[in-house]
This record gives sequence, structure tokens and C-alpha cells, in this order.
Amino acid sequence: MFMSKEIEREVRYLINDEIENNIINNCVIEKEKYYTIDIVVGYDGFNSLNKYGYIIRIRNKGQKIYIESKKRLSDGSWSEARISINDMKEALNFLINIGYKPYLIIERERTKLKYHDLKIFVDNVNLLGKFAEIEYQDSNLDEVKKFIDMVKIVNNPQKLYGDIFQEKVKEKEFNQEFQDLVKKYI
Repeated sequence: MFMSKEIEREVRYLINDEIENNIINNCVIEKEKYYTIDIVVGYDGFNSLNKYGYIIRIRNKGQKIYIESKKRLSDGSWSEARISINDMKEALNFLINIGYKPYLIIERERTKLKYHDLKIFVDNVNLLGKFAEIEYQDSNLDEVKKFIDMVKIVNNPQKLYGDIFQEKVKEKEFNQEFQDLVKKYI
């Protein structure tokens, strides 16, 4: 079993097809579109991150499956650790057995790109829409600003996907679609 650990700084923006094309035309594609599923678990549902300072998720990237922990650091960055596993359901059953409860499913189609020292992910998130997630741990916010100006992103940074889901599940119709998604995996 191999565990990796890294520090991650990221920001995400809601985008449209035009901005997605601008990103693709100005970046190097590192990995063509691929599908990921995240099952996020915690002791206190959507309040887990704020209450405990970390989340646990099971991530299926098609060829690879991981259990990951993401801990929020005082400077706003993330400490992320990952262990490779073989089966999502076994991992979920293990985590449930020690008291975690699944509360969030994130299905997305993702493209991984590179622009200078920035890692760019274009995510088409089921139920939420299209986002550009920009990781800048090997760079700084000045390079992020230049990038968003270049690709013409004009809206404000978005919250974490979990926070967006938490707000939207308050809407009756969205909540029903979300509950159907959760039932698909749990």
C-alpha cells in the first residue's frame, strides 16, 4: 500500500463553453476527459469540514481508486493524503463501520490541463455545471490572475463543491435529484 501527501492551493470558477474553449486553446492538455466519482463521508454531514477541519472521500478515477483525506490548513491551503485501494464499496463499508456517514456524491467529467506552473481542471459536475478549478501550489495568485484575465473569466471565485451542494439541497427539486444520485452509490 502506498500513501502520498501533498499541499494544495486551489480556486474554482463557474464557466461556460466559450471560457472552456479559451482554456483548452491556451493550455497543454495533460489528460483528456475522464470520469470521476467522489463519495464524501463525515461524522456530521455537510458540517463535517467546518466542525472537524477535514473531509474523507473515496475517489474513483476509473483506473485508480483512493481514500483521500483533505485537511484545511490555517492559510487556506489543503493538506491532502491518499491511499490506493481496490474497491469503493469495501472502503465505504469500512468507513461506515467506524462511524463515518456518506453525505455527498460528486460525479464529474474532468479534463486536466497545465498552464505554466498552474494545474487546471475543467470539471463538468453533475447537477452543478461546468467549472475551472485552478491549483496554484507551484505558483502564486498573480499567475492565477493573469490566467483568468487571459481566458476571460469575469465572475467571482466559487465555494467548494460541497458547499455549493449544501446550499442547493435546500431547493426541493434539486434535493430530489441529489437524493437520487446518493442512492445510486450508497
